[in-house]
Amino acid sequence: MRMTLTTFKRLYKDYQESGLNIKDFCNNQDLAPSTFYYWRNKLEEALAHEPES
Repeated sequence: MRMTLTTFKRLYKDYQESGLNIKDFCNNQDLAPSTFYYWRNKLEEALAHEPES
């Protein structure tokens, strides 16, 4: 699966709802923790640049 910011937003929501730690969640998703951290940082940057409504 090719990761995009939109794809990661859904994945991150699943992570938050799972109650698992990042390592266990990544193992369940067959995703490297480093990839998770990379995209989490990208998501945080994107959210920081969104105009507040």
